[in-house]
Amino acid sequence: MEAPRYNFSTVGFDHVPLDKINFRTIVIASSNDEWVTIERVEFFAENWGSEFINIGNAGHINADAGFGKWRKGLEILKTLG
Repeated sequence: MEAPRYNFSTVGFDHVPLDKINFRTIVIASSNDEWVTIERVEFFAENWGSEFINIGNAGHINADAGFGKWRKGLEILKTLG
């Protein structure tokens, strides 16, 4: 089980592909996300060949966590262009 609250079935989150992605990618995570450990996110980023950015203790990164129009996220996204 990924996290204590993750105690229900989901579709599409098992057997996550671990193949290297053949273009530049960035994985952004929070060190205290209630749904996934930072170690698991780092594992995926490393396997995919992605740049990894840890934004610290920000909880689960979504609108409900208060991110809204996340300007820093948009800045990071623009670096891919």
